[in-house]
Amino acid sequence: MKKIAFVMLGLTAILLMGCSSQSEKVATEAQETEKEKLVIWSYYEVDEQQKSLDKLVHDFNISQKHYEASWEYIPMTDFTKRLSMGFTEKELPDIVIIDNPDMRTYINFGLFEDITDYMVKKEDIVDYYPEVISSCIYNGRYYGLPFCCNNLALYYNKDLFEEAELKPPKTWEEFVAAAKELTRDKTFGFAMSAIDSEEGAYQFLPWILSTGTAVTEVGDQDAVRAYSLIDNLVNDGSLSTECINWTQIDVARKFISGEAAMIENGPWVLSMLKDSGINFGIVELPSDKRSITILGGENLAVIKGSNVKGAMAFLDYYSQEKEMLEICQASNAIVPKRNLAIENYSQDPYYSVFVGQMDYGISRSSYPSWKMISGVLNEALYDIIIKNTPVQDIGDQVIEKLNKAK
Repeated sequence: MKKIAFVMLGLTAILLMGCSSQSEKVATEAQETEKEKLVIWSYYEVDEQQKSLDKLVHDFNISQKHYEASWEYIPMTDFTKRLSMGFTEKELPDIVIIDNPDMRTYINFGLFEDITDYMVKKEDIVDYYPEVISSCIYNGRYYGLPFCCNNLALYYNKDLFEEAELKPPKTWEEFVAAAKELTRDKTFGFAMSAIDSEEGAYQFLPWILSTGTAVTEVGDQDAVRAYSLIDNLVNDGSLSTECINWTQIDVARKFISGEAAMIENGPWVLSMLKDSGINFGIVELPSDKRSITILGGENLAVIKGSNVKGAMAFLDYYSQEKEMLEICQASNAIVPKRNLAIENYSQDPYYSVFVGQMDYGISRSSYPSWKMISGVLNEALYDIIIKNTPVQDIGDQVIEKLNKAK
């Protein structure tokens, strides 16, 4: 009997050892397959943009076994605030998809990782548009990778133009005349975003620079002509004073609903317009002394002290031309690599205008004082549209503010 008990005890011990060994093996395998988390913040709000990010994150996750990425939507109006709060409270993501003119501010805060060693080893670094890649550089060091790019053009309602027997305007004179002619009933001749944010300054700047002035001289006599242009559009009823409340997406909605015959906007609204069925065309913004546009877009920036190794793996994945092209096209953006953009967009009736402007567009990131200038321009827009301040007085005030900031 004792012998049987001893044998049973031995068998039990063996079984327990086997179970323990099996449990340890399962635990080890689970530990080996558990992926490190990567969190990305983005302000992308258009459905196509969000779907493109969903796909990018999904494809990255199945392409490798080490990292599990996810992205969170932060409204553009709150993005800067959330980054600032996160910096203070140490609650930040690993990667941000950030508006490129905001890069410099957060580099100065010490928020972004210096990725120079990674960037200088990239053989494709020469493929990027110079003005676009420059937005990632500060004091000769790299702090980001271009994600996508865009610029501004004039959208026009083809049916309304045909009814009025008008052609798309090329000059300011033609533009003002067309806007006045097309303003009727509930339709304004032109709509733009003049909201007190980066969007408003972004949309105002190309009209100012078209006069021949410089970004740092936006209060001179040339710039005052651009103030007069907006003032005249408001005074003759061609531009609604409500534009101070409209985002660029709001402006696209006004166009779709027939409340605007022409709008200033970028490629990110293309899907909205196509899906609506509206018959539209795209041309360069009407010019005064020169044709010019403002380059926009986003960069990928890695948060200092985050999962840097995982973030770099994500940047590596996105740098592949196939992935980059797929995501940019899906989100209605232009790829930041010049030859890739020309090869894939130049024959497109919608994108060709935007791609053609990339070589001579102005990057706001090239100007260290841009954030201050942006605020000054937004104040000027408000004074023109709401306060009806004489444009010469506005020009003088702008010069005074710029001089104080020097």
